[in-house]
Formats: sequence, structure tokens, C-alpha cells
Amino acid sequence: MLKKEEYNKGNEHFDVKSRNKAIKIFSSNIVKMYKNAVQILTKRQENYLLIQSLYELSLVYYSDGDIKNAEMYFSQALDTVFQMNYSLREFRNTFENTKCLGEKYGIRQLFYALVILHK
Repeated sequence: MLKKEEYNKGNEHFDVKSRNKAIKIFSSNIVKMYKNAVQILTKRQENYLLIQSLYELSLVYYSDGDIKNAEMYFSQALDTVFQMNYSLREFRNTFENTKCLGEKYGIRQLFYALVILHK
């Protein structure tokens, strides 16, 4: 709807500018809250909720068009699932060396890994 209004009124129209500014403020507040949650969950070692928060934070960045940060948080979420750095790069080794992923990593965390990899 904002794109249609932007097309009809132009980028410099007051309504369009104010809505774009409000969206940026809202998304920056969301990012701050998620980063705070990530810090708390990391300290408490709540891995399942940490994975979920990292994944959702990456979606916020992705929806804002910040692909670099979105990719970083997607990767960080996967690293948390598999408890290793650069798990996306070492993806094949992770699966070759493990016979039963569900027992080693947990079903809920693997579900999030699948959701993340789907994106």
C-alpha cells in the first residue's frame, strides 16, 4: 500500500515521507529489542529461544533490505543450532558425522534449522 501511495504521490510528498520515517523508527526499535533479547538469552543459555530470536531478527533486517545483517543473523542462528562456528559453510560435514541429528541437537532446534535453511 505504501508503494502504491508512493507511486501516486511521489517520494517527496509529506505523507509518504512521514510514513517512511515512522517505519524506519519502528524497525530500529524492534532491532534494539531483539538485540537486547539476544544478549539476555545468550547469558541464560536459552538456546531454543535464542535461535528463534536470531531468526526473527534476521527477518526484520531482510524486510528492511539490509541483506548483509540478515545473512549474519541467519548464520548465527544456524551456528547456535549446531553449536559450531561457520555451520553453514561446514554443512555437509555436520550431517556426515552425525547418525541421529534429533538426539544430538533436539527436534525443536532442528525444526528451526530447517526453517532457516528454507529461506
